[in-house]
Amino acid sequence: MQEALPAEKSRFVRPVAAHTHRPRPHTARPPRILPTDAMILPLHRNTRPKITSLNQTQTLNPGFAHYLTDWKKEVARCEHIIRQNPLSLYGAVPTQEQVF
Repeated sequence: MQEALPAEKSRFVRPVAAHTHRPRPHTARPPRILPTDAMILPLHRNTRPKITSLNQTQTLNPGFAHYLTDWKKEVARCEHIIRQNPLSLYGAVPTQEQVF
């Protein structure tokens, strides 16, 4: 029975010390040398984001404005369906105790 099974391949186990001798990715590269006239300017994070109304879609990003108009149309459709079939037609809403 044992002869019918394929022999297991011996696994090579690396010692733990082999991992510590590899150079790290950030130290393997040479440092970048900036030109002598280069200036590093700090980022200005003191500006606050501009808050706009969602009704004025012309000032928004075109992709987001398109998404927002589609979303408003979907909300209007849902409100129309709810107005046609109010929840009061289905009886009183059960309390949490009645549900459990």
